[in-house]
Amino acid sequence: MFFDKKAEPVFKAWRELSSGTVNSEALGISFETGEIFNMSANDQAAFALAVEKTEFHPYVLPMKWNFRPMWHKSFCGPIKIWHDYADPPPFFDQLNAYYSNPDSMNQYHQG
Repeated sequence: MFFDKKAEPVFKAWRELSSGTVNSEALGISFETGEIFNMSANDQAAFALAVEKTEFHPYVLPMKWNFRPMWHKSFCGPIKIWHDYADPPPFFDQLNAYYSNPDSMNQYHQG
């Protein structure tokens, strides 16, 4: 995350909410089994609530900055961060070579 002093209220609220019940009551759903489970270490729920409560409007980076191939099946332009344990597929070498050219244009890709 990148932030400046304007985000200080969000981080203060996040700290307060993280020590409360928000994290212990956050639920998750298994994509494999459909089972609902308790996410006892879920800091994202408290962060999302802090953003909402402070009415802070963050700049959200495009999906290519945190590409998760398990859930994202398409993208535009070069992938900046491959968020997965598996290596990127071999065609990513070709994409990186294409996008390293200053004259390249963002294109739609579907996996």
